Amino acid sequence: MNEIEKEIVGILIGIAHGTYQVLDYKHDDLKEHLFAVMDALIDNHYEQALKLSVQAKEHFLPRCFSCSEPCGNTRTYTIHSPKQISKYMTLKETFNHEMDLLDFYQKLADIGVE
Repeated sequence: MNEIEKEIVGILIGIAHGTYQVLDYKHDDLKEHLFAVMDALIDNHYEQALKLSVQAKEHFLPRCFSCSEPCGNTRTYTIHSPKQISKYMTLKETFNHEMDLLDFYQKLADIGVE
């Protein structure tokens, strides 16, 4: 897992934390955006995945970029432990478009825990 891939996964975790409350009414849009990032990661198109992840964060969490009192939920999480990397690699290997978005969110949240 390279550094840009770690950054992208950290962004995805932040998006999942920040958008968890709006899953009901933004479900399809979130799934489309986040799964496109995963597709790019799986294909090793890291620059595209980074661009898509930043665009998704700007789209779904626009106020977080200008917040004067950040809560920390949507920050880019740091991925560094072997356990976190292993969890991500498992997600990457088992990812598919039939996956439930809530299950995807839970897997991302689990990666964020050391």
